[in-house]
Formats: sequence, C-alpha cells, structure tokens
Amino acid sequence: GIHIQNYEKMLYVNEIKQAFKISTLRTVIGTALMVAASGLVGFLVTKKEMWARSFLYRFIVITMYFNAGLIPWFLNMRMLGLTDNFLGYIIPGIVAPYNIILVKTYIESIPAELEESAYIDGATYMKVFWRIIWPLSKPILATIAIFGAVGNWNSFQDSLILMQNKSSLHTLQHRLWIYLSEAS
Repeated sequence: GIHIQNYEKMLYVNEIKQAFKISTLRTVIGTALMVAASGLVGFLVTKKEMWARSFLYRFIVITMYFNAGLIPWFLNMRMLGLTDNFLGYIIPGIVAPYNIILVKTYIESIPAELEESAYIDGATYMKVFWRIIWPLSKPILATIAIFGAVGNWNSFQDSLILMQNKSSLHTLQHRLWIYLSEAS
C-alpha cells in the first residue's frame, strides 16, 4: 500500500529545507551556466577563423578520456578554494566536453548560408550567435539542459567530498544519506 508516514518524517530531518534550497540553486545555476558555455564553445569551435580551433577542440575531447583521479581532483579543488564553498558545485561543471561535442555537431548541421547572410548585413560573431544560432539550437540546448539538470540534481559525491566542514552546503541527496546512515 501507499505509506505517507515516511514523507512526513522527512519534513523533520535536520536542515532538510536548506539542503533542498542548495540542491535547487545548484541545479538551476549550474545548468544555466553549462548550457550557455556549451552553446558558446560549441559555436566557436565551428568557426574556421578561430585561432587554435583544432587544438582547442581536440584538447576538450581528450579530457573525456583521461582523468587524473579523485585525489588529484580534491587537491586541485582545495587549492582553488572550492572546498566548503558553493562555487565548488558550479565551476567544475560549466565546461562539459560531451555537451560541447553535441552542440558543435548540431551547429554544423545548420545551413551556413544563414550565417553568411548575417555577416553580409554587418553582424558580428556574437550577434550571429545570439540572433541566429542560439534560437535554431534550442532542441540540442534543451537536451543538454536536461542532462545537466539531472546530473546536478542527482550529484552526491562532490557534496560528500567537498563540503565536509560546512553542513549548510550539503545537498538534499547528501542530507538524506546522512539521515539513512543514522537510521540504520
């Protein structure tokens, strides 16, 4: 049957409202910045005039295959001052290589004549991006927004590792894990 008692008990867990607020802020801000950065970088690596375009794109793709590991990541985050800091949730997820690849591939499928006509009319790269590419890229941007929102909302490990000394920055998932650990 349906049992509502467990949900009622959750309302009285310590700092559950703060944890919900942190998870919501992290999801909204992190997803918005990730979509904006992925869209812009994806657009820039399609421009043949961009300096070191090939190197930058290859560098972004290589980061998907090579990972230093958890300890160097933590040491790097601590060195940058992102432990016990809300920005530790946001900054590492802004540049997502897989999303950049998706956006770049989608933008390359948009007819080049649309951009060329805007350039003939005197538009700059940024004007072309915001007025032509961004509106036409809404399907892929919505797709990566869903990926980003689900990833940010469900993320648990970074809260567990980075927010050890500041319980007011625990996410909802971390707070529920603490509650379950205490209950068992």
